[in-house]
Amino acid sequence: MVLGPRIWTVKEVAFILRISKRWMSEWLRRNPTDKFGEPFYTPMGRTKTFDEGDVERIRAAIRENERCRLTSSRLAPAKRRIGRVAAPTSVNMLTEALKLASER
Repeated sequence: MVLGPRIWTVKEVAFILRISKRWMSEWLRRNPTDKFGEPFYTPMGRTKTFDEGDVERIRAAIRENERCRLTSSRLAPAKRRIGRVAAPTSVNMLTEALKLASER
């Protein structure tokens, strides 16, 4: 008897990756495809199925997300914005309003 490639469900893939089924389902909801637009799973009705290649692509995508998260904290300091204003800002608006209100 010849068997095809091993096929897993979300629950089995979560067990393989040592994560919860809920975490796996949420991650797939937020990341349905890889960077090339290829789905991480094969839908069979309402069931998502995975082969070995899918599991490896999921691991690679999670690793890449973590790499990006770790390197994004080292951003360059923000530069001060310099630009023109529409009106002079030297007069306080409240002071101006009180001055106008107290005049008779």
